[in-house]
Amino acid sequence: MKKALQQGDHKGAINAFSPDVVAQVAERRRMYHMLLQAWSRLGSVSKTFDTLKNMQQDGVVIGPEANNHVLYALGSTGRVEAARCYLLGRLKDAERPALLYNTVISSCLHHHRLDLANQLFRAMDNHGVQRDAVSWNLALRAQAKSSNLQDLQATIDAFQRSSHSQNLQARAAVSLADCMMQAGFPLDTPIQNTLLRAALKEGATAQDIQTMMNGMRAQGLHPNAQSYTILARAYQQQEDAEGATAVLSQMKAAGVLPSIQTWNAALETWAAQGNVWECTMLYSNLKLQSARPDICTFIALFRSLWASDPQSIDTASALGIPDMQRLGLQHNKPSFTALVQVYGRLGRTDEMLELLDGSKAQPSLQGGQALVSAQAFNAALGACATRGDVTAAQRLIRQMEGCSIEPTVHSYTALMYAHLTKRDAGPIFNLLKKMQDAGIQPTSETRGCLIRARIQLGEVKEAMLETDTMEGAGMSLSPIWGSLIRAARDAGLAELAHAAQERAKGNPAPWQALAQTFTYYSDDDDDDDLFS
Repeated sequence: MKKALQQGDHKGAINAFSPDVVAQVAERRRMYHMLLQAWSRLGSVSKTFDTLKNMQQDGVVIGPEANNHVLYALGSTGRVEAARCYLLGRLKDAERPALLYNTVISSCLHHHRLDLANQLFRAMDNHGVQRDAVSWNLALRAQAKSSNLQDLQATIDAFQRSSHSQNLQARAAVSLADCMMQAGFPLDTPIQNTLLRAALKEGATAQDIQTMMNGMRAQGLHPNAQSYTILARAYQQQEDAEGATAVLSQMKAAGVLPSIQTWNAALETWAAQGNVWECTMLYSNLKLQSARPDICTFIALFRSLWASDPQSIDTASALGIPDMQRLGLQHNKPSFTALVQVYGRLGRTDEMLELLDGSKAQPSLQGGQALVSAQAFNAALGACATRGDVTAAQRLIRQMEGCSIEPTVHSYTALMYAHLTKRDAGPIFNLLKKMQDAGIQPTSETRGCLIRARIQLGEVKEAMLETDTMEGAGMSLSPIWGSLIRAARDAGLAELAHAAQERAKGNPAPWQALAQTFTYYSDDDDDDDLFS
């Protein structure tokens, strides 16, 4: 059903519906939701309601997702009055999140029922439903269509006070700008910045943003630091680090002081390329100009080191840690994870483990979240795998569990590779069983590890059988063919080596495919070296 829906084959999804064979309530509920989605997208209101009735008879709880499909079916067929009645008359207050209001309001706007849309906005406010970014965008579109300047002004003021003022969509922005210009309402710099952000969100290039800023100047408006930051972010989206850095020069020429967000945009762009030198120079320059670094600045520095040559730099001062401490900045989850990754990348395993050990003493994040994450542990496990430090890897797995973080498939795979690096392949198969008992499915990296373990144990034929499992699951075999072919030759299995070589011809992917997740172990120092 899921595959059919993804392909837009709603009738195929309906034909695949078979809840009787599913024992788990959660799975039945998921199938019913997919059936509701299919009927609603086909515009069949009666079948949508029939499905809803069957869900109730089958004991499946009706939640917001199911109700949203019903509202979509009504709204898409033009029955917006019925959709409003279903939302406000049939559902209780607690059953009406912003998602449901947004669906009906969107239908009202599509069918030019601004009166109903405005009623629903008032109902949201009266019932204490918090508007999300989508709600605000719909509200601005509605007011722009109505051309009521007083209501438009009130909506703009409320929108700019909200926490969603960065998320105006281009469609709403264009409607808003057109209406304001027609009404003689001034498009000041903050409103223009809103339009710039909307354009960037919808995929505008740096050249597009630059053109819009030139238009601002033609109207006698002066781009401010926010305007230039949006331009720098546009260059960042294009991975143009030189362009993002050039924005800083533009600001200097215009007499505009760069904000830390502008500096961060340039830093993050160079960091993604692993250019430590440029990041270090930018960091020095921003301090000279008395810009105060924030946590995003240090995340960029950490990531530049993670993506760089491990031999290029290895001092604590280069990591920016003393400056973080001097500024009194506390780690957040991304900065903590990035620092763990850097220590692992630079081979500073002891400091990495010390950082993780101290994470329990760190204050929790807002909302009670722990500072350390599965991603941070997995980065540390990857470093242990490279060194073959099984003891440290096992300790990290225990520490994860002690922090109430469930080990992931990447955690177990890294532990397997630690055993491989130590040339101790035996325990790997027990780890596979432990994974499967926990309901964790092996990835192609995990299967590749199992094949390497078979090769290490001299079980070449069994390794070849593992490749059948991988191929059957559609997994890439390119990282392990070289090891398998050489192992077959070394074992005197020429025919098997030839068969593997022939099958390998259909897998031309580069050997470095696995390096996207960790640095992995390789038996050899030649063409399948995964450390590169």
